[in-house]
Amino acid sequence: LKNPNANCVKYGAILSTPAISSGVSIQTEHFECHAAIYTATVTPRNFNQQLKRDRTARHYNVGFEGVCHQDRETSFAAIMAAHKGVQLRTVEILNENDRLITVKPATLYDELAIDFEVATNKQYHFAGLQLLELFKSRGYTLSKMACEEFDKDSAREVKAIVKSRADTALLQADFLTNEQATELENRDTLTSYQVAQLEAHQVRDANGLEVETPLQKEHVQAWDNGKLHSKNRLFNLLLTKPSDHLDHDEKELALHPNTAVRYRSATCEALHHLLSSLGVDRHTGQGEFNAATAQQAYERLKASQQRHALEVTKLARFNEPASYTTWVSRILKRLGLKLKRRGRTNRTYWIDPSSWGAMVAIRDRKLALRSKRHTPESEFMDGLQGSSHFDIHSIYSSKCDLDHQQATLLENGWL
Repeated sequence: LKNPNANCVKYGAILSTPAISSGVSIQTEHFECHAAIYTATVTPRNFNQQLKRDRTARHYNVGFEGVCHQDRETSFAAIMAAHKGVQLRTVEILNENDRLITVKPATLYDELAIDFEVATNKQYHFAGLQLLELFKSRGYTLSKMACEEFDKDSAREVKAIVKSRADTALLQADFLTNEQATELENRDTLTSYQVAQLEAHQVRDANGLEVETPLQKEHVQAWDNGKLHSKNRLFNLLLTKPSDHLDHDEKELALHPNTAVRYRSATCEALHHLLSSLGVDRHTGQGEFNAATAQQAYERLKASQQRHALEVTKLARFNEPASYTTWVSRILKRLGLKLKRRGRTNRTYWIDPSSWGAMVAIRDRKLALRSKRHTPESEFMDGLQGSSHFDIHSIYSSKCDLDHQQATLLENGWL
């Protein structure tokens, strides 16, 4: 696998993820069919780069999954204003606690970083259409494939099979010690079984479990394909106070350019403001609200300094959503929380107690492990973010036989 051009003839098919975009080149005529699925997880330009790893290919079958469109901020002024706003509010919080910090002006690095973000975000707007236009500009001849429609029921059935196989691989994988996991993370090539072991180790870590604890289905479900680390971090901000993060933010402001700072105290305050505006207790998750209350919460945040923290952390945008309750639901989902509702008109909403209880239980387990290991607060918060994510679901989406796990090898992503 270190020499794909020479070794490709040993395989009837090679599967790869977006991890492979450059550094891999096949110039040996061997494969007769080249197919790819675009989901807008990468830009059209990068997808085209990935598509051309086999230099001998002259025909590609390209499928599009979903709408292939992401509504991202494309205004340089708006992104810069958000970074300045969250920094100003963070400095105010620090100074309110006798830290005596001054606001830092934007640097050339910040301007270039925002320029890059704007250019990248523009590529995700109607990315599927942009990809087709890119193909035309590169001289491709485009035609629609004649094939039978894949109905939604069949698609759901296939996805269920893939998920079941991936979950089974995680549940059956032998546990790793922390040292073994670190050693595997540093390898260039892993077998699919080792990937399953490594992701199972990360599932345990994200759920606050000891390394030898047997995994259950609810642990894999909570893992949510690697999103649990981020949910843990944000949920912890909800339950803590802005003053709990002063040391972190002061250090971040001193060490990093404005656009690279991870603002905790301001984000913590913004999440508190949201739940308070909804009439929900941030300590217990109890409280009810309706669409009108959700709209009021949106408008209050939009007019406040707290909005900038939600914008910079990509938790929310303030562009007049079609549904204010959906806007709230999407933010809470990033914290691992779900909404329940009742009524057909003038619906009432509340946080699902089971989702709140599950996040609290995970946090309590992680706090217990922190106490047992004598982990400092700063390292505990960093640990909530998690380490690199190895995705076993991408392995078994190829429907590979679980009895031949050792035959599936990976390079740079999964190959």
